[in-house]
Amino acid sequence: MLLAEHPEWQEKLRQEVRAKLEEKKAKAPKERILTSADISQMKLLQNIVMETLRLYPPVPIDIKCAAVDDELPGGFKIPKGSRVSFEPYVMGRLERFWGKTCLEFNPDRWLEKKTLPSPYDFPQFQAGPRICLGESLAKFEAALLLGVLVDRFDMQLPTPDTKYTYSPGITLTIKDGLFLKVKPLAIPA
Repeated sequence: MLLAEHPEWQEKLRQEVRAKLEEKKAKAPKERILTSADISQMKLLQNIVMETLRLYPPVPIDIKCAAVDDELPGGFKIPKGSRVSFEPYVMGRLERFWGKTCLEFNPDRWLEKKTLPSPYDFPQFQAGPRICLGESLAKFEAALLLGVLVDRFDMQLPTPDTKYTYSPGITLTIKDGLFLKVKPLAIPA
């Protein structure tokens, strides 16, 4: 959806993916498969995945229940049995963390970061003892799928004014589904 809304980023990513595939082809002519090693070298692909997770986290709101009396890092006391919620969807749009362009899709913002944000500031996969064990695999799968799709298809919005809305739930879903115009591309020989 974000690449259909921002065709300039889609084209930049396609160029990065195809450059990597051409590099592989020079070494092994029949090899047209991205590996985890390839993906780890593709900065734009990784940045697009991270930017997408920032704006559209899989779990937009999370609620925890205190099993014991506790205290948050800022000194706020949480009595046993209290429910505490945090919202990765909102946190990914806070100017305090992401600057004045916090509402914009801009994969380049990740180039400026020397390290990834703390999982407590960017809790798309939880933090602390409850961090998601599948985080690396999920990011790899997203990057691999995105790399394959952008190499083989051009994705466009059904109409230039198409807007998507979301259904509240445990996971972030698009109300009425994601409809795109998908045009197959010629794969370089």
